[in-house]
Amino acid sequence: MLRATSPVGLAEDRFGRLDAVVANAGVNLARSIDDTGDEDIEWLFSVNVRAVIYLAQAAHGALARTTGSLVVMASKTGLVARRDSPIYCATKGAAIQLARAIALDWAPEGIRVNAMCPGIVDTPMLESFFDQLPDSERARAESATARPLGRLARPEECGAAALFLASAGASFITGLALPVDGGFTAE
Repeated sequence: MLRATSPVGLAEDRFGRLDAVVANAGVNLARSIDDTGDEDIEWLFSVNVRAVIYLAQAAHGALARTTGSLVVMASKTGLVARRDSPIYCATKGAAIQLARAIALDWAPEGIRVNAMCPGIVDTPMLESFFDQLPDSERARAESATARPLGRLARPEECGAAALFLASAGASFITGLALPVDGGFTAE
């Protein structure tokens, strides 16, 4: 018998338990604050912050039953601001603080909550971001060399970091905002 038709209930039905959840939804918008309208602000906060809240609420009980882990996908721009994307930066900063605050609230139940802060990752979202910029080709070229490791992150590298944060290997880590950015935030 199904517990629920929610993704959390379906996961518990299929696997018998829920040990980890990765809140990995995000949208970006490259616009100055003066060029960002109410609909843009609502869209960015709905996907980048509210979705994390709703997922955390839905997963809390299941994670409490397994002393599981929640990994919130934030961004390096939640730690270090970027030009031409102030609302995006604000949403990712909010996601980091949300993860830290939930970590404190859920720690007594043994649930760990961490934020992961990827830098520039070679994904379709990155391509659409570049396409919004006035000189997209220049931005693409500069992005790869703008971090100490001299290249863009690969999606599987971010996946490995999220898997680590969700694993028993990180059993004493909670409330962390982990940069996965090729050294960008170290400069």
